[in-house]
Amino acid sequence: MNNKMKDTHQESDLVQSVLDGVSVSIAVLEAVRPSRNGSISDFRVVRANQVFTENICWATSECTGRLLSEIYAPVRESGLLSRCLLGVELNQRQDFEMPFTVAGRSGWFQVSVTPKGEQVILVMTDITETKQTLLSHHYQAELLQSISDSTPAGLVLWEAIRDDSPARTILDFRYRITNQMNTLVTGYSSESLVGQGLFSLFPRFKGTELETILRDVIETGRPAGMVFPYYTERPDGWYNAQFSRVGDGVLMTFMDVTEAHKAQLDQKRQHQALEMANLELRRSNDNLQQFAYIASHDLQEPLRKIQSFGDLLQGEHGLGMDEVGKDMVSRMQASAQRMSMLIRDLLNYSRLSTHRQPFERVSLDVLVAEVLDDLYTPTNESGAVITVDALLELDGDRRQLRQLFQNLISNALKFRRPGHVPQIRVLAQTVTTETLPAQVVAGLELYNDGPLKPDQLFHQISIADTGIGFDEKYLDRIFQVFQRLHGRTNYPGTGVGLAICRKVAENHRGLLTATSQPGVGSTFFVYLPI
Repeated sequence: MNNKMKDTHQESDLVQSVLDGVSVSIAVLEAVRPSRNGSISDFRVVRANQVFTENICWATSECTGRLLSEIYAPVRESGLLSRCLLGVELNQRQDFEMPFTVAGRSGWFQVSVTPKGEQVILVMTDITETKQTLLSHHYQAELLQSISDSTPAGLVLWEAIRDDSPARTILDFRYRITNQMNTLVTGYSSESLVGQGLFSLFPRFKGTELETILRDVIETGRPAGMVFPYYTERPDGWYNAQFSRVGDGVLMTFMDVTEAHKAQLDQKRQHQALEMANLELRRSNDNLQQFAYIASHDLQEPLRKIQSFGDLLQGEHGLGMDEVGKDMVSRMQASAQRMSMLIRDLLNYSRLSTHRQPFERVSLDVLVAEVLDDLYTPTNESGAVITVDALLELDGDRRQLRQLFQNLISNALKFRRPGHVPQIRVLAQTVTTETLPAQVVAGLELYNDGPLKPDQLFHQISIADTGIGFDEKYLDRIFQVFQRLHGRTNYPGTGVGLAICRKVAENHRGLLTATSQPGVGSTFFVYLPI
């Protein structure tokens, strides 16, 4: 008998040691009934681990044998008592989140109540850090919604709803984001639209030009535009909408162009309407540039908080997380880093229009040498051979020109063929209009106030590589913002770099274009007027 009791005590001590070794609060509670068949009035602590004693009992006394209402005063207000009662009465496990304030510290518990007859096993995990991270995400979403509501253009973001077939056929488009202007125009609030399917809510759009454009934009990546009539019960009118692909979805921005559309019926009024439409378009572009600038600045702060919370979770709580938790934090950090890079590139792109510097004399020999010095590490790692011929001096914005060469040479290093030593050559020469291809001349005339003289001189700077190349049918696409020809896994980036390069060339009344062959390499040509 004594040996049996000794074994029982040893087993109990072992169980207690195991419970004390875990980092969450655990307690076994027993229902307290005033009479045999009476209702449960409270729960008594039968066993508790050290973390429960420290967090709930404030480590002032032993928890065992005491009532739950004695050791945790807000047991009723927090809902903990009612959940324990439900667990016993329904014989069902209860899982919920519960705010707490203990010893002057506030936070959140993830609570699990598992019934065992008249007893329950109570497990309380401190999720305060995770909750704060989620709240930061919520703040970021609210900030983005506030910024989008401030733009005068209507804005709608849809994501594709696809079936489970191998072809992943598009069935509908789910509303993800709408702004205040869209609400004013359509009469539908964001709350009534977000999460709903376009064709489910508005079957009349099925089979229309709108559906055709949405499918084409998401499948080809080519931006599109259309003028469409009111689909509400308002008087006759028209909208001018622009569409662009964002991930597996489509972003639509639109403005009311009713007056401009009707003015096409009258030759005299058509000119006036066109002028007004151009003015509104310029205002819209200015607002969109300001939108990008504000978003780039204001979104960095919550991103830094997300990254800080992620570092804190990994550094101080990494050992206490399971593999799923570690993976979630790692994914969150990677996503935050990608978004930070995207915001930085968007800010650089917006600055090309809002922060121009007076032109100065720039030596491309010195500038390219500085760029190559900055790119020493990727050059050395890839073993690339970079040849720079004698370059030239020109008038321009030094900061912007450096960004152009930094992006082009960096791309030549990044988009290299596996197992192949990159060969990169930078060359400059002077050319005349009559020696240029027709499409280059047409592009230059857009930024030089009309037709060019046959003997007009231009700097032609070429950056040639022996990388993976691309199909030239995608030539226009690669210079558009967010357009990528390759996956992010093998070739990281934001899809903004070449758009920045083309904008720099345009700011200098020049042109950026390219020739390429898949598997052979690419040559990018920068034409700048002398």
